[in-house]
Amino acid sequence: MNIRTLFCVLTAFATAIAVSTPAFANDSFENAHKTKPGKWINWKNVEYNYVKDLKSDNIGVRISAANNIGEYHMEGAMGPLTDMLNSDKNEVARLAAALALARLGEPEAFEALEFAAKGNGNMDVAQFCRSLISASGEKFELPLRYNAER
Repeated sequence: MNIRTLFCVLTAFATAIAVSTPAFANDSFENAHKTKPGKWINWKNVEYNYVKDLKSDNIGVRISAANNIGEYHMEGAMGPLTDMLNSDKNEVARLAAALALARLGEPEAFEALEFAAKGNGNMDVAQFCRSLISASGEKFELPLRYNAER
């Protein structure tokens, strides 16, 4: 798969996310971490581990961590995701970081995307960031995952 095909696939994926809602959209975030009666997830530890994984030598681990941070809306990981977007040596990892930041939907996340969209050394990453910003609709008003409900 060449880089243009990958870019098209990721752009389509980002657009699909912009018009869909996550599994937790109809439930409060307080209840989203309840997996089974009596079993709870310590989300602070999960976030800590995902942030640690963003610096892994394994590209698959870095991409998976970025995806999960975006999926579970872990705002505390915004700084490390921004670092990954701006400095990771792997282009696909940078695209995953951009997508995760867009899924967070926070103003600071979109500021990072706008900075990267100006061209941070890679035109494919810059174009992807511009696509995420334009697909988000109300980019500073609501988290990306809630745009489809409005």
